[in-house]
Amino acid sequence: MEKIVKNKFSVFAFVTAGYPTRQKTIDILLALQKSNVIDVIELGVPFSECTADGPVLETCGEVARNNGIDSIFKCLDILKEARNKGLTLPVLLMGYINSFKTGWIDIAKDLISAVIIVDLPVEERYTQIFVNECQENNISFIPIVTSETSNERIKKINKIASTYIYCVSVLGITGTRNFSDNYFNRYKEIYNRIKKNVDYKCLIGFGISNNETVRAVKNTGAQGCVVGTAIMKKIIELKDDEDFENKFIIFLKNFFTLE
Repeated sequence: MEKIVKNKFSVFAFVTAGYPTRQKTIDILLALQKSNVIDVIELGVPFSECTADGPVLETCGEVARNNGIDSIFKCLDILKEARNKGLTLPVLLMGYINSFKTGWIDIAKDLISAVIIVDLPVEERYTQIFVNECQENNISFIPIVTSETSNERIKKINKIASTYIYCVSVLGITGTRNFSDNYFNRYKEIYNRIKKNVDYKCLIGFGISNNETVRAVKNTGAQGCVVGTAIMKKIIELKDDEDFENKFIIFLKNFFTLE
């Protein structure tokens, strides 16, 4: 992750492990790398009680679980096979704490660079135990803050970070949204407040829907963006297309190219 952190602006692409199938997930991971516009892959661990997921990601997670990808170990098995087939991009796992069962880190430490846990409050005693375990295995823990997080709490969250802080751009569930210039002007103020209270780079996620919004996020001063729903919508659209890889890569290039 350290090499990625040095980049001026990094693109994190979220995909659900096991959607639309186990094998297709491997193909998708390799296509993300082949596009040359993705810096980090965020691999979502399917979970039954996904309180932060919008309808698109919730549906993809349900399909994945029905496909048998119902544990973190099966997600790591997918990633291991992708690594064996040439995947070299950094990968982080994103999920809910109940998915991270005993023994997960022994397998994950050689496969991933970071984790984001949606439901792990900084105040919980177990949080520091989990963070310490990650750090001991060279896995970055990326905490989450929102526009409603107080300065005092942001400073506490900063203490458990090591590379990035994940800034949720809007309250609510995941999903693409249409934002006005006023929204980004307002968010720039929020981002500036968060940045003043942290020592690490900031990612912006939730609601990024097209190239225009990627550019707008970059213009806030953030060091990276996370896009999930828009990518999964395209995968849903193309999943049965015989020319999936080429069409998916064209989509990624159009979505993320900033020059």
